[in-house]
Order: sequence, then structure tokens, then C-alpha cells
Amino acid sequence: MITEYEMEKNSWFACIYDLKAKWCTALNKVFFLAGMLSPQISESTNSTIGVNAMRNTNFIEFYQPFKDTLNKWSRNEPQDEFKCSISNPKSRMQLNGMLKHASEVYTLTLFEIFEIEFMKCVFSQSTVVHVVNSIITYDIAYDNGCGHRVLFDSTKKLMSCTCKKFDECGFLCHHCVRVLNINNVSKIPQQYIMKRWTKIAKSEIWDKFNTKVEGTSDNLPSSIPWRHDMAHKYYNILLECQDDEEARKILENVYNKDVCYLVKVGKILIK
Repeated sequence: MITEYEMEKNSWFACIYDLKAKWCTALNKVFFLAGMLSPQISESTNSTIGVNAMRNTNFIEFYQPFKDTLNKWSRNEPQDEFKCSISNPKSRMQLNGMLKHASEVYTLTLFEIFEIEFMKCVFSQSTVVHVVNSIITYDIAYDNGCGHRVLFDSTKKLMSCTCKKFDECGFLCHHCVRVLNINNVSKIPQQYIMKRWTKIAKSEIWDKFNTKVEGTSDNLPSSIPWRHDMAHKYYNILLECQDDEEARKILENVYNKDVCYLVKVGKILIK
């Protein structure tokens, strides 16, 4: 384009071209953007806040809808978090293997996105390009010829895809999911589960809050982060034991013994 339209000496065009990594979508895929493009960010912000913000929008016109939106989020957050922590999402497919694991670790919203990726991988075709020791190179494509290349380390369960979706969005693309299914990997590798998309995303905030409470003399509600942390831990145990009758009995017996002991030493009043 530069050569065809003789733009080599155009200073404005040269400046814009030097900044191409900031506006060209293809060059932004190595940066984490949560899957949002710059135009989408603007459109999504306007839609969420409920005001069509423009360059000439004054502060008062923007602030009141923005404040109302924040208050609405604050009111809905406890209910959404509780719903997310105690229930697994419904799926259009049977929850087995990797899809079941995703339903247990991801939030309800992220699971819906991951389910779409999972369904796409079902209709894709895979071809082994070459194998070097434990590293296998796959071409994942569709009938229309579109596709990407995935490098998979079968020993370390490491992978990279030319579509760069994980780098940009923080969750695996359907190309990588296809490769994992081929290699009988039934769970999403831990290194590809970003904490920000999980049900325990706030645990780090609770840890920081707990540290702050311990370092001050103020009478702050330090039981809140502990309660959330323990609830998540017990919930994860319940998920692991729910399909095993023996494990369920063991967990129930341990719970009953713990309750009896706490009653005995006078820490709780439950009988």
C-alpha cells in the first residue's frame, strides 16, 4: 500500500504506520485484551452505562448514569457471586471430561463462552504435520479451509496456537481444545486457567484484606474473607466427592466428628 500510493514521504502516514501495533488487530493478539477490540470497548461502555458518551459530553451528563450503574452492580454482585459459587451451569451438551471441568472452575458467563469453543472443536478436522520428540504439530481446519496450527508438548501439556486466543482472551481456543481431546486430556491444564475467569477469582483480594486486618488494630470484619475462602474449599471438596458414594460417606463422617468436637469444646451451639 505504501509503495502503490507513494506514501513513503508522507509524515502523517509514517507516524500512523509506526503505531500500527496499537490499532492493527492482527498485531494486538500477543497482548491480553479480554477479547475486546477498541471499538467494542467504546460501544460496550456506552451500552452498559446507558449514555451515549461523546467528546462533547460534559461530566454531569456522564457521572449520574455511571453512578447508578455502579450502584446496580454493587447490589447484584453478592447474589451473582453466591449463584456462581453454589451452582454449576447448564449445558447444551452432556457434562463430561473437559466440559465438566470447565463448569466446575469457570464462572457461569465464562463457561458459556468456553462451551461455544468446545462445540466448535467437534466440527473441526485435525492433521498431524510433524512430531519431534514429545512436541506434536497439528493443523486444525474446517471444510472451508480456514484453520490454524497448534504446537503441543504431550509431556508438559504445553501448547500454543497461531490464533493467539489464549494470549488475547485468557482462555483456550477451540483449536487447542481439539488437540487436548485428541490426546485424551480430560481436564483443562492448570497453566491455562486464568484466575480472573474462575469462581475463586476474589480469593487473592480476601488474602490481601486479611493481611491488612492482621496488621491493624481496627475492629474490621476479618471473618468475611475467611468465610469465603473456607466456603470455596469445601465446595471444591464436594464437587470431587459427589460422584463417589464412599467418598461422600467419609466426608459426612468427618463433618459430623468436627461438629461434635466443636460443640464439646464450647465453640459452637449446634447440636
